[in-house]
Amino acid sequence: MNDDDAYIHGLIQKVLFSAPRERPNQPDFGGKFNEFAFMPNTPELRAALESLVQETLNRSLSKVIEVEDVQAIAKDSGFRVTIKYAVRSSNQYRGSVFDLNF
Repeated sequence: MNDDDAYIHGLIQKVLFSAPRERPNQPDFGGKFNEFAFMPNTPELRAALESLVQETLNRSLSKVIEVEDVQAIAKDSGFRVTIKYAVRSSNQYRGSVFDLNF
C-alpha cells in the first residue's frame, strides 16, 4: 500500500468509525452504523448497511473518491465491508476492507 492508498484508507476508516455529531465542526461526518448492532443478520439488513456505507462515503469524501461498490458479509458479531472506489485525483480504482464489529 503506497502513501496515497494508506491516506485514503485512513479517511474511509475515520468516516466509518465516527458517529454523526461526534465532531463539533462537522455534524454530518460519519454514519449511524451502531444502529445495526443488535439487528438480525438478513439480506435486507446487509443491503441497508451497504447503502448507508455508500451514501455516507459519498457525502463525506466525494471530493476524494467515487464509491463504485460496497459489499457487506456477516462476520462474527459484525460485518466485513468491502469498498471499491475510484480515486478522483488519479482515476485509479482501489479497494479497502473493514471489519465493523458491534
